[in-house]
Amino acid sequence: MMKKTKRAIAIICTIIFLYILQQWGILMPIVDRIEAFPWWVYLVFAGILFSGFQFVISYMKEKEEDMKWIEEQGQVFINRMNEERERRNENKKTGLSKKSV
Repeated sequence: MMKKTKRAIAIICTIIFLYILQQWGILMPIVDRIEAFPWWVYLVFAGILFSGFQFVISYMKEKEEDMKWIEEQGQVFINRMNEERERRNENKKTGLSKKSV
């Protein structure tokens, strides 16, 4: 839900920004320069954007996998701590009962 909201806000801000550039007469010179580029420049630019998008997606997946691994290792550590605490409590109980006998 949050991603959709952020995406919608980004799109609206971009449209407003482009509208302001158009009203100030800044957008048309930029468009004219872009139209002067050869066709292969567009392909290179699209490749750069696609590579960046794939990098972000793979980074997010890797980060999610790292967080899962960290949580699993944390749970293993907590289990060991609980087992050690139980073992010490058992030792204290058996040690006290031996002394009182």
